[in-house]
Amino acid sequence: MIQAAKQSYSEHKPFCLVRFPGEKHIFFGYASKTKPTSQDFFIAKGWDANSEAVYYAKQAPSSGVIREVLTSNQSIKETDFKDYTAQFKNYLEHFEKRQIQKAILSRLKLVAKPERFDPFDTYERACLAYPETLAYIMSHPTEGLWLGASPEILLQKRARWKTVSLAGTQPVKNTGYIWGVKEQREQELVSVHLRKTLSQLRATNILESAVETATSGAVAHLKTFFEFDSDKKIHEILESLHPTPAIAGLPVDKAIELISETERHQRRLYTGYLGRISREKVDLYVNLRCMQIFESELGLYLGGGITAQSNLESEWDETEMKAQTLLKITHGKKEN
Repeated sequence: MIQAAKQSYSEHKPFCLVRFPGEKHIFFGYASKTKPTSQDFFIAKGWDANSEAVYYAKQAPSSGVIREVLTSNQSIKETDFKDYTAQFKNYLEHFEKRQIQKAILSRLKLVAKPERFDPFDTYERACLAYPETLAYIMSHPTEGLWLGASPEILLQKRARWKTVSLAGTQPVKNTGYIWGVKEQREQELVSVHLRKTLSQLRATNILESAVETATSGAVAHLKTFFEFDSDKKIHEILESLHPTPAIAGLPVDKAIELISETERHQRRLYTGYLGRISREKVDLYVNLRCMQIFESELGLYLGGGITAQSNLESEWDETEMKAQTLLKITHGKKEN
């Protein structure tokens, strides 16, 4: 499958390679604009609600086939500390005016490609380094080559549906974790929103886990699982859940408006969702810890939740810490 992906890449054809958490096999898919008729496919959708989903199936599609990657592969502008500072201050100024409790501020970090950089070797390192994540490399027909290792479940289904409230960040430690009031409140805000959303969906038999610490790469988060039953269609549940407060803010609609007015870059596939949908299971993840691969640079997408109590330097440092998840597999060391 890796050889098939390399062949597609050399021919400028879109493809995806995906390894799901706890699994050894890798899914390889061909891209299509139309939803595959098979019951097992991969889907990728960007942050923008108006963006079109792209589907990847094991068999080359008979219709709606996408034959080439249309991106110009041009690089993007990095968010420097000066830009980030201005955007951070803009958030704080609007929180009280608009009654926004939290908004996610993301940035772009550009790093030079290491010598002899191989995206497929990097993908294999991601699979080995982060077995608890959805690890992927994907050639998208309009967004180019992306690679990521996301820990954040958006929606799962086995016998029942499952979703996650995830927020708060600190470095991974060998000893016990102590969470501050800000992080605990940030995570509880997400949980409150999820409870309201599930109520609006008329979900039943809702089971909420205790708050726990979950680690991924260089960072740890607070996490709560929600299991539930619902007779709604999957697209109805997705429309209610995405974007989550963990990638937008609260209230979600007001936070999205502030994000669109403030961030100077396009999020593209970052904070969108991707995963598989089949008759037996659903595994959809928020696209975090991801990068866009350009001709001579790697574009890392990094973000964090801002509240009225946030500290500028701490929030910047948090994004730098999150970058280590990707830099560990691209450079093998911290990037200064």
